[in-house]
Amino acid sequence: GHRKRVGLSAGDLGLLLGVSSQTIYNWESGKARPNRRFMATLVALRTVGKKETLAHLDELKNAA
Repeated sequence: GHRKRVGLSAGDLGLLLGVSSQTIYNWESGKARPNRRFMATLVALRTVGKKETLAHLDELKNAA
């Protein structure tokens, strides 16, 4: 999926979306589906490049 292509861990993607890494695993395994408010963010993440995604992740980590 996109997460692996960009090189994000489930924890990193969870941080970007504000959910737990377990939630990410559940989505990826098909046990759960992201609700509508996450779909727009997931689509947006697909359209931005790896560099932008990682830069945004760094901002979030530095703000924490």
